[in-house]
Amino acid sequence: MMSTKTTQENCTESNYLSHVLTLTDRISEPARDWIQFLFDKYESNFDRTSAICSEILSLMILTMGCFWLIGSFYTLLDYFQWPKFLYRYKIQDDKQITLDDIIETAKVAFYNQITVQLLTTALGSLIMNNLPFDRNYRVPPVSTIIYHLVVFVFLQEITFYYLHRLLHYKFFYRFIHKIHHKWQAPIAISALYCHPFEHFLANLVPVLIGPFLMLSHRSTISIWLLIVHIVTLNDHSGYHFPLMPSPEFHDYHHLMFNQNFGRMGFLDYFHGTSERYFKSKYSKRHQVLLSLTPMKILIPDND
Repeated sequence: MMSTKTTQENCTESNYLSHVLTLTDRISEPARDWIQFLFDKYESNFDRTSAICSEILSLMILTMGCFWLIGSFYTLLDYFQWPKFLYRYKIQDDKQITLDDIIETAKVAFYNQITVQLLTTALGSLIMNNLPFDRNYRVPPVSTIIYHLVVFVFLQEITFYYLHRLLHYKFFYRFIHKIHHKWQAPIAISALYCHPFEHFLANLVPVLIGPFLMLSHRSTISIWLLIVHIVTLNDHSGYHFPLMPSPEFHDYHHLMFNQNFGRMGFLDYFHGTSERYFKSKYSKRHQVLLSLTPMKILIPDND
């Protein structure tokens, strides 16, 4: 009797969830149409090439375009320290950035993109063509896109945390990861200032593992890649702008080296690799800034 009742309750909950998702998709149908329009508009630029070349070219232009467009804005702000009303949000504003630093960092970042990233994109596209990925002409419902993105976020956090900690072991740090930590006060484009092996292992693998496990639609993957690039540029920018996600957590990792190996922080808390961070002002500043006054002024070092 109890088993039958439990089954009925489960069916009721399942039906309720199904109705909620259906209602959500109906409400979000305009958003889905908008995503469809943008996706079709962008993909149509590559229709004249073969399918595999189209996929590689579109993904490389999407990711590199996003990286250099946003990265250039941050870099120009770093170099000229102008406009002042934006530069005052720099977290570590006591470090001077030279043109040579910028050129060297840009060269390494670009090299990683046209070698490791291009090869990984080409190989990934070939593998995708032999796996049952979602190839529907219509983009997925918004609820499906959100669900996949949530899964991607957690899979990226888990893989990035442990691979990042691996790179901090003596051998890997000395010969590979030390390059990235040249920047104690990072700038946005220093996100890709790293050894090619690190770019593949710590930057690309955690990002791609989710889409491959979920066999996602290309539109979902494209949205994910844009989110990843925007977030990692923000994390390395060193700017804590109003209403923007706080980069204080990762900025502290570059400053102190052996704290904050993840991005979200729950694995650092579990493994005790953020204890010094929680005792610092950085942890108190790690919040969305809801004021025009810079966070370092709201919560000063000597407070």
